[in-house]
Parts: sequence; C-alpha cells; structure tokens
Amino acid sequence: MTDQPPPENQHAPLPRLTPPPQNEPSPQPPISEPNFFHWLFLGKNGIRAGWSLVIFVALMIGTLVPIAIVIAIWHPNLSTKEQPVGQVIALEFMQLILVVVPTILMAVIEKKRILSYGFIDRRALGRFAGGLCVGFVAVTVLVGLLWASGLLAFDRLSLHGFSIVKYGLLWGVAFLLVALFEESFFRGYPQYTLARGLNFWWAAILMSIFFGVSHMSNSGENWIGIVDVICAGAVLVLSLRLTGSLLWAVGMHAGWDWAQSYFYGVADSGMAIKGHLLATHPTGSPFWNGGAAGPEGSPFALLMEILMAIGLYVWWKRQQKLPVQLSNDDLCVQP
Repeated sequence: MTDQPPPENQHAPLPRLTPPPQNEPSPQPPISEPNFFHWLFLGKNGIRAGWSLVIFVALMIGTLVPIAIVIAIWHPNLSTKEQPVGQVIALEFMQLILVVVPTILMAVIEKKRILSYGFIDRRALGRFAGGLCVGFVAVTVLVGLLWASGLLAFDRLSLHGFSIVKYGLLWGVAFLLVALFEESFFRGYPQYTLARGLNFWWAAILMSIFFGVSHMSNSGENWIGIVDVICAGAVLVLSLRLTGSLLWAVGMHAGWDWAQSYFYGVADSGMAIKGHLLATHPTGSPFWNGGAAGPEGSPFALLMEILMAIGLYVWWKRQQKLPVQLSNDDLCVQP
C-alpha cells in the first residue's frame, strides 16, 4: 500500500461564525406632553362637548341678529291669544333657520354629515308617517277621555267648504315647522353634544327639563302642563334612542299639535289658533280638564305619555328595531 498524502487544509482553522449585524432601532423623537390649552379645548373626539355647545350658542346668537332685524322691519301685530296661520308659519320658519344654520356650521367644524344629528334613517318616510298617526290618535283618545268624563264639550263646526282644506294644509305646514324646530333644537345637536360629554340619558333628562321650562312663558300654561311637556320630551327622546333618528318624533310632534289646535280646536300649552275645524270648550274642574292650558294641562295627558312610552318600547323591541350598543358618536344616526 502506498501512503496517501494528507488532505489539504486538514488542520486549517475553522471560520469564525459571527451573528449577522442587526439594524439598531432609530431613536424615537421625544413624546411631547399636550399643553394646558390643548387639554382644555380638545379631547379624544375633537372639540370638547362643552366648548362645542358654547360655539353652537354663539352661532345661534349670530344668526338671531339678522332675524331680529327682519322681524323689526316686518313688525307684525304679534298675537298671543289666537295666532293667525301666516304669523305662525313665518315665525316658526325663522326659528328653524335659527337652529339649522348653527347645526350646519357645527357639522362642518366637526366634520360630520349635516343630517347626522337625528335625520339619517333608512325608514324615514315610515317613521314620519307612523309618528303622525300616533300623534293624532293619542290626542283623539285624550279628547275622547275628557269628553266621556264630562270635562270637554263640542260646540260646532267652525269651518266649511274649501276653508277646511285650506286651513288644514296651512296649519299642517305650520306645525311641521314647529316640530322640526323644536326637535332639532331640543333633541338634535344639543342632545347629541351633551350625550358626547355626559351620556345619553343624562343629556335626555337635562334637555327634557329645558323643553318643559321653555313652555313656562306660554299664556295660560299650568304646572301639570309643564310636567306633561317634560314627560313628552322624555317620550320623544326615547324614540330617538329606540330608532336612532328624530323622524318619528317630528311626525308625532306635528300630528299631536295639529290634532289639538286645528282639528279639535282646543288650547295647546295655553295657546289657541285662528282657523280651527271644531269649536270646543272645557267643562267641570280645571284641574282635570286642563283649564286654559288645554288637554295638555290635564292629568289624563300624563297617563297618555306613560302609555306611549310603554307602547314605543314594546313595539320596537318586538319588531327587533332596537339599535345595539349605540355609541356616543352614533346616538343620532341610524345604525
């Protein structure tokens, strides 16, 4: 056998294994703490709710100035007892502008859709029509209870012929404007913003009380009527919570006022109108019939509000229309 030459590099040192170079993280810029003014005015959802309301009120005041000038120039003979339909339509339209303009501007500032504060609903027409029907039926039941109890008497038919249609349509427009204004103001942007700062139900309580207090200046109003208005506000805001929109509330509000003031000719929160269909007058105890305040000042009206609240909850719960876990940002938006 012949000797084999040793393999080359038999005793060569092994290559040194080194870990691959790692990329060292780049230094992060220091996190700056928000200053006091940033904390004071801004929260996680943008402008804090309190400041949003301050801006909203300031915009309302700014909108009020040109409206006040128009009223001063127009200088109508404002009636506080029996309101003519033209006067009501004009004044309610101006009031609606007073709340619509600031709402639009706040929607732009907060980068929301203009209709986000209660007027987005896939079932808009059905909600509105349903509210109209419920408002009319509720007043009919209330008036019927007063009549059956001997607390309200029907006198005569006040309108005839084409006047029935004319005033029916005109007062329909007037009370639709009333409903749009009051629902937008008491359960629209202010309700949405208070809910963002507090929570939905605390906002609902505060706005319902404010709704009642705003009726205290009505001529002929009584304390039961004020309590009823607060309860009515609670029913209307309950519909907002259950449906996610104000469309049912607008319809119910308009139907209720139209049925009281135009159709049955009774006082509405102490206010009467010119051009109503039926003539009626209260009889018996003013405590039970509402007196000068009208049926809304009667304890029977409180009973109607309770029944409506129960009916609303049972109906929408049964129909499985209750929105699930509405967040503060979606309180007025149909999910």
